[in-house]
Amino acid sequence: MGPAPLTAPETASTSVITILALVLGSSVVAGALGHILTGLRAGATVRRDRYAAAVKVLVARIEYPYRIRRRTSDDPEVLSTLAITGHDLQETLAESRAWIATESTVLSEQCAS
Repeated sequence: MGPAPLTAPETASTSVITILALVLGSSVVAGALGHILTGLRAGATVRRDRYAAAVKVLVARIEYPYRIRRRTSDDPEVLSTLAITGHDLQETLAESRAWIATESTVLSEQCAS
């Protein structure tokens, strides 16, 4: 003899459990996807901000020789300020190049040339 046929209450409880499992499963999947997408957006925001900062440093580096030429005097204080600015630019530029090297090989090769 085969298995006993299911009665109406057993079929209804099985359907409720199946529906409940699907609802809970879909909300867990939706939550996980939401978390992943939020993380991706945050990472993209950080990268965008870092690239913007790198461009800002490059523009400042390009402008630096003009600052030297347009200085208002040769006083030690003015020259010292220019030297400090130059050192800060070199340090920030080196940090940006290192970050870009870890982020993108293609851009890193462009920065090196």
